[in-house]
Amino acid sequence: MTLFRRFSTKILEETNLSPEQREQYQKSLFTYWELKGVVDTALEEGWQKGRPEGILPVARTMKQNSLPIELIQPMTGLTPTDIEALK
Repeated sequence: MTLFRRFSTKILEETNLSPEQREQYQKSLFTYWELKGVVDTALEEGWQKGRPEGILPVARTMKQNSLPIELIQPMTGLTPTDIEALK
């Protein structure tokens, strides 16, 4: 159980919420965690999609500055064929 969840459970236990208030609080927590999961997933997918797009300009600059393919490849994760194809 995460620290936040332990804390929110503790608050729930120590407050004098009515059953309706407690239910509303639990629904708001569920909504928060659901939205947080969506945002976290979107950020991760965006990072994975954007990373290759960001690597190409860096690799291109490295090649233009005459860095050897053997150095560019491990730094970018591109194949030698991909690096040679960069213009």
